[in-house]
Amino acid sequence: MFQDTTLRSEAIECLRQKKIEVFERVLPADLFQGLAPAPVPGTVLVPEVVFWLMACVALGDGTMAGAIPAFWCSVNRMYAAAIPLEPLTAAAFCTARAKLSLEFFEGLFLRLQERFDRTFGQRYRWRDFHLVGIDGTLVNPPAGARKLLEVFRPSSNELGAGKHPQALIMGLVDVWSGLCRGFKMTTSKMGEVPAAMTVIPLLDSRDLLLGDRHFACFDVMAGVLERGNQFLMRLQDGRFTGKTYKRRKLGCETA
Repeated sequence: MFQDTTLRSEAIECLRQKKIEVFERVLPADLFQGLAPAPVPGTVLVPEVVFWLMACVALGDGTMAGAIPAFWCSVNRMYAAAIPLEPLTAAAFCTARAKLSLEFFEGLFLRLQERFDRTFGQRYRWRDFHLVGIDGTLVNPPAGARKLLEVFRPSSNELGAGKHPQALIMGLVDVWSGLCRGFKMTTSKMGEVPAAMTVIPLLDSRDLLLGDRHFACFDVMAGVLERGNQFLMRLQDGRFTGKTYKRRKLGCETA
């Protein structure tokens, strides 16, 4: 994705087959430099390898245990000549993953955005705008952790509260390139409109916000305009018109 040409379908298939040489080309080691403390010499589970394995799971293997065998075969082919490798265990991965801070992932996210924009320039723009869509999706964080239950409160109904944490991810996505421009993870109790207000500050001056009719409300539209951005949203029939519409007075009256 971050080369002179976009990945072809066969390259994407190589990613799904966990061929580490493709990960090395798309997410090269220099991208990770300075984001985490330098690993001990001879360490194989360096930050980039840990992230490549995480990407394998994200591409559809479902579990870390399912991704490790094929991925580790690729690592062996790349490093075996220099370092004698033992089979990777889930515990070894968890140890290496725990050494990567939240700042590591935030910094990597920003670097990926910068490299994408630097490589593609004007390719994915409309009249010099990035067409950025806003939407939310519910996700289920891992069950069993009390802290997660406190932060991401489970859904509830007439039968009571659920037992599993539930979160809402609100994201800004470039609709032409598919690049995520920003996101926030909140409790699902917050609701989509308040969650949308948390990602509006992430808009760039070149972003044109596209939203479904659910986001066509005063709070969201005012927040976008206050930043100097433009928006285009669907409107529910009669949303701001009609005899039953109750007009709102904005601002203060002057004497």
